[in-house]
Amino acid sequence: MTCVIVDDDVYSLKLLQTYASKVPDLNLLGSFTNPIEATNFIVSNEPDVLFSDIHMPELNGIEFTKRFDNRPLVIFTTGFTEFAMNAFEIDAMDYLLKPITFEAFLKAVNKAKVFLKGSGDMFPNGEYSWIRSSGKFFHIYYKDILYIEGVKDYVMINMQLMKLPVAMNLSTIHKQLPRSTFIRVHKSFIVNFENIHQLSPDSLMVGDRTIPVGKTYSSELLSRMPADAIIKR
Repeated sequence: MTCVIVDDDVYSLKLLQTYASKVPDLNLLGSFTNPIEATNFIVSNEPDVLFSDIHMPELNGIEFTKRFDNRPLVIFTTGFTEFAMNAFEIDAMDYLLKPITFEAFLKAVNKAKVFLKGSGDMFPNGEYSWIRSSGKFFHIYYKDILYIEGVKDYVMINMQLMKLPVAMNLSTIHKQLPRSTFIRVHKSFIVNFENIHQLSPDSLMVGDRTIPVGKTYSSELLSRMPADAIIKR
């Protein structure tokens, strides 16, 4: 798992660097005291996780993390409790209050690891999650999701009774969904495997929607069909 640290306080920056060096499977790509200088590096290197201070003179950490279309998982590091709600509103992975202990740092890193696995372990019963759309939170059961379509800078979650636009890209939401239920079949589509009712190497049907299957995704999709569930001639 790769990361970048941005903090204008040199002491805090060095402390986080030390913590990162103690985690064997965490690769620190770069550290910056200036968020503006860090921007191009983050866009070019696409780290998995961004540790960012919030109260910085050059650019507020909240506004800084909003700059990225393909935003890393954000773990805020700050000495101010009043920013917690703002951090929550942009779906920050965690919010660490200074002085930060190694135990708190490691807990946040492990939380990010689970998130990136996309195993569904983020959700205790593996059946649902809360999804934020248009400033509101919706309690969504996985079984009700038919497919998810990527549309420019947001995704549209298509369910049996409603549609929800969500401000994130397709790769980000895919990492959070249980792989036992969802599979990516095209650069623009993720489908609920249980809701597929017609399938071929280059297309499938979910509900009344025909969805294309990309060549790079076809073999994995077909391999998901259990051999013992196919009626043989």
